Amino acid sequence: MLEARPDGPDVALVCFDHEHYAAAQRARRAAGAERDLAAILGEELHDRIQVLARHARAGRLVPFVGAGVSMGAGLPSWVGLLDELIAQAGMEDDRAALARLDLRDRAALIQTRLGSGELERFLLERLSAASRVALQHQLLASLPVVEAASTNWDDLFERAWRDAGAGRIAVLPLDGQAGADHWIVKLHGTVRDGRLHGVVLTRDDYLRFGAERNALAGIVQALLLTRHMLFVGFGLSDETFHRIAHDVRLVVERGPAIPERDGAYATSLSPSRHAITAELWRGQLDVLSTRRPEDGEGRAGTAPAARRLEIALDALGMLAVDPLGHLLDPSFDGALTVRERRLAAALRRFADEVEPLLREDDPDHPADPAAIAVGRWLDRMRES
Repeated sequence: MLEARPDGPDVALVCFDHEHYAAAQRARRAAGAERDLAAILGEELHDRIQVLARHARAGRLVPFVGAGVSMGAGLPSWVGLLDELIAQAGMEDDRAALARLDLRDRAALIQTRLGSGELERFLLERLSAASRVALQHQLLASLPVVEAASTNWDDLFERAWRDAGAGRIAVLPLDGQAGADHWIVKLHGTVRDGRLHGVVLTRDDYLRFGAERNALAGIVQALLLTRHMLFVGFGLSDETFHRIAHDVRLVVERGPAIPERDGAYATSLSPSRHAITAELWRGQLDVLSTRRPEDGEGRAGTAPAARRLEIALDALGMLAVDPLGHLLDPSFDGALTVRERRLAAALRRFADEVEPLLREDDPDHPADPAAIAVGRWLDRMRES
């Protein structure tokens, strides 16, 4: 019997369809998992996770996947990647001088020393080294979301999304959004089919972003204004993000109040302690740290804080699920209460009666909007 303890063993339950996932999360809540997770997270963090779950259930949550998420899959941080490139370029003796430069200028010097071809070869080799996605990728991909954004070049989140049952995923700006079930904005470029596309690394790349990628920034700005964005593994120091956030702040400050918006327009979840950053972004972005005083500072305190972040995402996934999909599947009847079984029977009768109407294929009388809407509602129930 496994005991729920902060330092106890972890068990990953993998579900291969939405019905089993919804049923498993319902069973966890019935067994008191929410209480156990709340005890590990603490009241304040758990309360904030509940708010994020409400956004997710309403279809308003958008994950922003940063480099910290991919570190769990073995990829380096931004600074770590530059350190590896310094060694690759034979610039070890210049480390002290390079450390005094802005990261983007540091990258430009490395590019000059290596050459564009060798730099691209190294980056492709490094990005391909991650053969598996990280747990954080999987937890984020399991949320009921269809929109996402990222500054990562790798495609690990997209892989996790497909594993979680996502249909066609449009990667903007490479793909058209038409016909896509899910889409992700890759602000700094991406790797695909053994090639790098639009990678942002040096200062020149960042300046080019302003000239060529205003449309992508506009999409993220619209998401910040109309959704609630969840930043995970993102340090909030990226210049591209600061430009986007600056424009959003001007709109919010100068325009009329948005009735649906309650407090900050985004949340950052991080294993680092960012008291000053939280003060800087107050009222715009809620900066939540999973690190506790007893964790300590530096790398020694990162491991327990990172694990607590994963537990927070696990709790978010459990609370974000509307357990409806498995009600249409009789194989889950044994896990239902008496009232749920009556509700399930009524829903199945309804589905059985309307399914033939939805399948009618008459070229002279195409499906009307009501039939299409009912079909989509049933599909969403099965996928919830």
